[in-house]
Amino acid sequence: MSHDELLSAIESRYGFQLPAVYRHMVQQEWIDTPDYDKYTPLYMGEWLQLQAILDFDFQSVDPDTAANPGLIPFAQSPGGDPYFWYPARMVNGEAIVVYCEFGMYDRIRLDAPSLLGFCYREVLDQLTAGSDANDERFAKEHLARWRSTWFPLFPREWQQTLAAMPDSATVEWKRTLKSGHKEKGRAFLHPDERDRIVARDLAFDGIDTEIRI
Repeated sequence: MSHDELLSAIESRYGFQLPAVYRHMVQQEWIDTPDYDKYTPLYMGEWLQLQAILDFDFQSVDPDTAANPGLIPFAQSPGGDPYFWYPARMVNGEAIVVYCEFGMYDRIRLDAPSLLGFCYREVLDQLTAGSDANDERFAKEHLARWRSTWFPLFPREWQQTLAAMPDSATVEWKRTLKSGHKEKGRAFLHPDERDRIVARDLAFDGIDTEIRI
């Protein structure tokens, strides 16, 4: 099937209208393309191919799981845990993005208010990562790609925030977590500043909490 046919089939299976920005990404071949020069990577994980979305089997772990439990997969973590749209929760007319462990589809973590919000959060997470030469090199490669793909789609305020970031991993940071665990590293962005930006730009009721559905 062509991309257009697959997109229509996905919408038919899940009873969900895919976000216009996702269709745009597919049409631009940033997703589900054999051409890596066009592919737009995630910071951690990968986009699901369209056929994999259409064929996603919610019952592969537990056959008692509903065939369509109100979640539409579109990406996965490095360990294979899926990211979904969750149409039961909408923010400004868009389905929020959630994450869960593979097979545990009754427990989801609320991650972002929209697909673009998910992409923005990927950028911010990338900016807080990396303390050696290879990490910084991969971050710069991702950022260079995103500047020509995602960044122009972001609201102006997000673009301005990202434009103010340093262009190398020169931020030395230390912090103590609520658990008492101490962390330190070097990155483009301090993790505390990342958290402040997420709270300012992506906040919605329940963000980063786990709920049962």
